[in-house]
Amino acid sequence: QVLALLIEVVTGEPWAQYLGQHVFAPLGMARTVATATSAEAAVAAPDLAEGHVLVFDQPVARRELDGLVAGSTGVISTAGDMARWLVAQSTGGAPVLPAQDVALMHTPPAGVAGGYGMGWQVVTPADGPRRIEHTGVLSTYSAVQVLLPDSGYAFALLYGGNSVLADTAGVTTGLAALLGGAGEPTAPRSTALLAAAIAAACVLVLALRVRSFVRVGRWRRRRAGRPWWTSVPGFLWLILPAAVLAGLVPLVAAAAGRVFTFWQLCLAMPEVVVLLAVAAVTGILLAV
Repeated sequence: QVLALLIEVVTGEPWAQYLGQHVFAPLGMARTVATATSAEAAVAAPDLAEGHVLVFDQPVARRELDGLVAGSTGVISTAGDMARWLVAQSTGGAPVLPAQDVALMHTPPAGVAGGYGMGWQVVTPADGPRRIEHTGVLSTYSAVQVLLPDSGYAFALLYGGNSVLADTAGVTTGLAALLGGAGEPTAPRSTALLAAAIAAACVLVLALRVRSFVRVGRWRRRRAGRPWWTSVPGFLWLILPAAVLAGLVPLVAAAAGRVFTFWQLCLAMPEVVVLLAVAAVTGILLAV
């Protein structure tokens, strides 16, 4: 976003207009537009496909969250235009960039961990071809673009939805293996199976909590006369899901190194949030 603003300051043109004139038009990407905010998407591309969230493996259409997207996201494109973009990236960048600049974009700086260059990440899996790629995720859309320099192939995957449970990385790895001649790929993880497992966990937690409610009287009689502090471990166990739910934002930030709002996490992994909510609410009631 800072770089997008820098483009505007230096050129005196809006970021989206500059991209259209100096990147999209020279590459023949006639159906590609850029937006500065997600709210502009419907105006910039009235035929934009609906975005979705995945709720227990069922796609639910919803509007994209409002936000500033200039510089980091906000490019709306088609499969054909993405092919033109990938051809330019695979063949030296003409007529937009000189070949040495494209090579610089694809090369991670020396001493930097993670293989990240300028907008492209170099991935060297043990069981597949070398890839130069980058993903993009919003609350209701996701995408990935991949270059396979050893074979000359490239591909983009554009999804009208987003879900933490969906194994889009497995699809990317499998397609790269097929195009790179690495043999039959491993099937992506089943989103339906994972969603079913979480749904089953919700039912199991609810059933165990109901059983505990029914047995509260027996528990109280068994605890009669014992010091109160001997109940603390069980009490803490009951309120643990509520603590995890309340601290979900900092926990994800610590694990992923990126900060998301609670609502963003609800849209990205509703099944996990529902499981935590069921355990939290019933646990607090039982603790009380």
